[in-house]
Amino acid sequence: MILDMPPRQATEDRLLRIIHTQNEIATSDLRLGAAMQLAVDRALELTDARAAVIEAPDQSEFVVEATAGDADVIQPIRLDPGNGSLIRVPLFHRRDRVGVLTVCHDEPDHFHAGDAQTLELLSDLIAAHISHAALLAEEAHDSRHDALTDLPNRRAYEERLRHELARALRYGHPLALCLLDLDGFKGVNDRLGHPAGDEVLRAVADAIRATRAGDEGFRIGGDEFAILLPETTARGAVAGVQRMIDELGQTSVDGLERIGVSYGIASGERDPDALHAAADRELLAAKTALYGQSAPRRAPLAA
Repeated sequence: MILDMPPRQATEDRLLRIIHTQNEIATSDLRLGAAMQLAVDRALELTDARAAVIEAPDQSEFVVEATAGDADVIQPIRLDPGNGSLIRVPLFHRRDRVGVLTVCHDEPDHFHAGDAQTLELLSDLIAAHISHAALLAEEAHDSRHDALTDLPNRRAYEERLRHELARALRYGHPLALCLLDLDGFKGVNDRLGHPAGDEVLRAVADAIRATRAGDEGFRIGGDEFAILLPETTARGAVAGVQRMIDELGQTSVDGLERIGVSYGIASGERDPDALHAAADRELLAAKTALYGQSAPRRAPLAA
């Protein structure tokens, strides 16, 4: 025989669990994904639900960001509420809707007023935590990405170059680095204006992203880009870079017949500064062949 918990004790137990959950959320890691996952995990436990989901706004629709339990049971219950029980709680932070928390069970009348009250008590804290985590994630992204092209920036490049080279040396794998810049880019800005120049830079970034999924592209200066090619020799990197140049050949900018690119590729160095310098020498040689002795020098890596 199972004895039910006295109502007062049950209420006190629920409040203690809510307080514990609030403290856990408030003191948890502020990474966005971790914050959402903790929220759905605890919502599932506190309401004895079959599934819990957080959806967040993405332009004109809501998309699933975190799930706990059997998320497949939610959609049938949404389509036909008679199939089970469902509670949806909007998550607002400073009047902005940051998401929706949903819990469900495939048994009708599974939830009671206390479950809805529990989620409402948690909703403000969950929303605030998600909002703060999203802000931190955005700031972290912005600190390592170029605002115009959304490619990782020079700071991210220097960090990634050191990491990838250390990994390549540890496992004995090749690593190639390509440095490239645009031919006559100053003339594009002078003749067509900076909006056209910006369009060209975005086109280069798109071409880099489309080249190979495993490669990493960076904007490291005005019209200077870098591509890291793990598991690739210098000879093998040429084919990948040529695909990127071919991709650019399909891109048109009003008033510009073609987007010219010069590049230098290096591999085999054991020091990140040396690898960067070797690729830079190859790039300078390519620019010298194109322009003669007036080819500009490139800035070295930051100390």
